[in-house]
Amino acid sequence: RPERDAAVCMSCGGCTWRCPATVFSGLRGEEGSLRGEIYRTRPFEGEVASEPPCVLACPLGQDVPGYVSAIAAGDLERAAETIRRTNALPSVCRRACLASCMRACTRAGIDEGVDIRGLKRFAVVAAGSNDEEPAVPEAKDPPVAVIGAGPAGLAAAHRLAQLGRRAVVFDAEEIPGGSLSDTVPSFVLPREHLAADVERLERLGVSFRTGTRVGRDVAWEEVEEGYGAIIVATGARRGFVPEAAGDYPEGVVSAPAFCRGAGVDGRRIEGPVVVSGGGFAALQSARVALRLGAKTASVVHPAPAEQWPAGADAIGEASAEGVRILDMHRVTALSSEDGRLAGVDVKAVK
Repeated sequence: RPERDAAVCMSCGGCTWRCPATVFSGLRGEEGSLRGEIYRTRPFEGEVASEPPCVLACPLGQDVPGYVSAIAAGDLERAAETIRRTNALPSVCRRACLASCMRACTRAGIDEGVDIRGLKRFAVVAAGSNDEEPAVPEAKDPPVAVIGAGPAGLAAAHRLAQLGRRAVVFDAEEIPGGSLSDTVPSFVLPREHLAADVERLERLGVSFRTGTRVGRDVAWEEVEEGYGAIIVATGARRGFVPEAAGDYPEGVVSAPAFCRGAGVDGRRIEGPVVVSGGGFAALQSARVALRLGAKTASVVHPAPAEQWPAGADAIGEASAEGVRILDMHRVTALSSEDGRLAGVDVKAVK
């Protein structure tokens, strides 16, 4: 039977996905092996997965066991190379990643999930600026136009560069990054991290035409004729306003609209702020509100705090800054005076 080698085992559970224990249930109770311990503490239901849970949970499908193993072996260059292979924004993700892999980590069945995001941060920083070699583009191939320089557009350009295709990214804003550059607060994502990833893409051969809106500053016909393909990655900047807002009195805004460019125009806030939602955007909005002078900032969500999408770390960071966490509550109504928000009704969920 398999034996656990403490020198190489990461306790990620990946070995169990193709092992006989998925077929022969009796092996799940075996004594003295990590496989048996994992299956006893966290049984897996349904069909056998093709990849470890951390990989399946990652939106990019990153080889988490691969770069964690490289870090464990002290090979930080290989770890960073593994990360960069499928990640167009490694400097961004080491700070602003949602860390879905950590919530899916099998190790949590024994004690707690591995700090995968922290390991990624360590590997990317330690490896420095060494980068993958750009593929040599075929001269006969026309470039590909990518419309939108947000995360999706940058990821598309990165993949095109890996395939040896020239990519030209158009964006109406002056700075690439989309919401990463003007909506995610700088205390969450320092702008130099985004700039480092954009510079890396330029080294791989990606070109940027910022301050250029296709259809306004350059004709669609010009793009259609001059490029071999067009990828539209214009993003989704629309925010969500709850139904309780009624006719949306002045003072009710979505989280993206509130955070976009916060503090740049000298805007200040007086009085209390209430944020409805339990995700990262909600907690970040409350932290921004306090920085803009809000008397108080409360985050309201009907689920228990341990079930909020943002996770315990984000809740703890917000709470440490003075944000009031009101779990098991919801916004039920708003009141207004002269078209402006005057009050928010919040009630506990029974």
